Amino acid sequence: MAGVHFMAETVKLLNPERTVLIPDLAAGCSLASSITARDVRLLRETYPGVPVVTYVNTSADVKAESDICCTSANAVAVVESLGVPRVLFLPDRYLAAYVASRTAWVIAWQRELRGSRTLSGAEIRAYRAGNPGITVLAHPECPRRPGRGRFRRVDDGDVRVRSRAAPALGRDGPPSAR
Repeated sequence: MAGVHFMAETVKLLNPERTVLIPDLAAGCSLASSITARDVRLLRETYPGVPVVTYVNTSADVKAESDICCTSANAVAVVESLGVPRVLFLPDRYLAAYVASRTAWVIAWQRELRGSRTLSGAEIRAYRAGNPGITVLAHPECPRRPGRGRFRRVDDGDVRVRSRAAPALGRDGPPSAR
């Protein structure tokens, strides 16, 4: 089962013999919708010979036009593995900026995942006021440090490890408040 189209397409690419279900045919991703295979071809014309690195949050058509795909967890390693001075990084500009700060010159597609800027620093500070000592975990592609206090940029693997080690904070607050 997949939550949005790009996930369903990716699962099918990796498991062609399996049936993939998507519960809502209208479910999409703002980031995946921000770029098309035609856009990738135009970028290749503009930057001939520059490898295209595509974040997994893209359609199968966009992936097919790319040289290599990555996740937020392996984006830096994927770009470094190419051994080139510059890459086209698609489509998340925030993840591209993070990768550029650690690797090669990155030419970024100027789109973003809407959720990357969901919470403001003020909202996080307000939540921290009621939950002293919490650490904010944010994907590398988050555009800025979210508020003050303990903060750590993480990838999905880090979140899984930390979620087993600490109680979850959900809509109802920490377990002690439930």
